[in-house]
Amino acid sequence: MLYEDLKLIEKLLEGDEYFDGGVSYCIGIEKYDENVPISISVKRMLMSMNVNSSIKNEINVVRINDIENELQRLCSEWHFNDKICSSLFNILDEKVEMYSFCEDYEYIAMGNVGEIFRIIKRDEEIVCIDFYIVD
Repeated sequence: MLYEDLKLIEKLLEGDEYFDGGVSYCIGIEKYDENVPISISVKRMLMSMNVNSSIKNEINVVRINDIENELQRLCSEWHFNDKICSSLFNILDEKVEMYSFCEDYEYIAMGNVGEIFRIIKRDEEIVCIDFYIVD
């Protein structure tokens, strides 16, 4: 359910991304296999994206305790409209856990100019939100 809800937001944004000075602010949603450690899923994702930075041997997953503040920051930075922000807040409620695994903009896929990753976990479902900027 988490994955499907976030995919709906991704689809809502398609073609309606914020555009400024030749760059667009987008999101991508990927579901992880709950039977595989998160660090392995992250490495696989980064390798499949051909990130332009060497992938560290060890991925450190860090829990974000203030999800509300983090969502506000991301909504503001990505210029999401009120409807998208409200939907994200409804989906990412007190029942979810949010994690980062690298510094913002540390890993950037080929063709992108900026990227922030957040891992979301609810019950046993694990999803990665890729906030990315393309030019």
